[in-house]
Amino acid sequence: MSFSDGIADAVVPGAPGDNTTLSAVLALYKEAGFASSWEITTAELLRCGICERESVPQAVSMHSLRRIEGASDPADMAAVLALTCPLCNAPGTLVMMYGPQMSAAESGVLGALRDRRSDDVVPAHGPPGESVSTVAGSGPPRLGDPAPDFAAASSTGHVLDLDAFIGKVPAVLTFVGDLDSGVAEAIDGELSWFGRHRVQALVVARCDVTAAEQARSSGRFRVPVLADPNRELETRYLGADAHVPATVVVSIDGNVVSQMAGGAAADHVARVKEAVELHILDY
Repeated sequence: MSFSDGIADAVVPGAPGDNTTLSAVLALYKEAGFASSWEITTAELLRCGICERESVPQAVSMHSLRRIEGASDPADMAAVLALTCPLCNAPGTLVMMYGPQMSAAESGVLGALRDRRSDDVVPAHGPPGESVSTVAGSGPPRLGDPAPDFAAASSTGHVLDLDAFIGKVPAVLTFVGDLDSGVAEAIDGELSWFGRHRVQALVVARCDVTAAEQARSSGRFRVPVLADPNRELETRYLGADAHVPATVVVSIDGNVVSQMAGGAAADHVARVKEAVELHILDY
C-alpha cells in the first residue's frame, strides 16, 4: 500500500472556515518580503513577478504552503505558496486552487516544486505573524472532530496531505518525537499488519525532510515519515504541550476516532493496533 498575530476565534460571516481571508494571508507574506505575485503559464511554467522570466517548477523552491477553506464550502479551497525565483532570487507568492477544484496544471506544478518547507525561511504552513492557533484552529481535535488538514514533506520524496487518504483508507499518525526514539521502528515492524487491514500508517518526526529521506533510503523505514522539524503538525494534532509518543487514528471519512499517548515503543504500538481493531475494523 502506497500511498497576524491574533485573529479572532469567533465565526466571521463570509470568511473562510478558520476566519482568515486570502488578502490577510497575502498581506502577512508581503510583510515577510514575499511581495510579488507569480503565475502559472499555459505551458505549465512559473513566471516570476519581479523578473518576469519563466522557470520549470522543478527549479523553484517552495518555502511555505498555506491552505484556506472557502466560506460556504470547505471543498472550495485555495493555497498560497511562498516561492523563490531561481533566476533573480526574488521571493513571491503563488495563489492556486487546492483540493477538488485544483486543475491538472496546478496539480502538476505543485508536485514538481522543490519542497523546502523545512528550511525555516518562513513557517512551513503559514506566513510569519500568524499564530499556530490561527492556522490550526482553537486547539487540538477532540474525538469525533474532523482531523486537521496537513501537507508535509515526507521520506517518500513527495508532499503527503490528508486529502490523499480521506475517502480511501483510514490513517494512523504516530508522533514519535525524535526519529531515534524506537517508536518509528516499532510502527515499521507492524507495517504488514497495517497493510493487511488497509490502514495507512504514518510516522511524524521532529526532523527535516533530508533526515527522513535518508532513513528511508537506507532501508531503515518502509513506513512514510512526515518531516515536522518545527513541530507544527504535532502542535496541530496534539497541542503545544504534547507528550510523545502519541497516536491519532483518523477514520476513512476524516474524523478523529481514537487518541492515545505514552508508553514504551512496543506497548504503545500494541495499543494502537487495539484502537484500530476497535474503531476501524469493527466500525
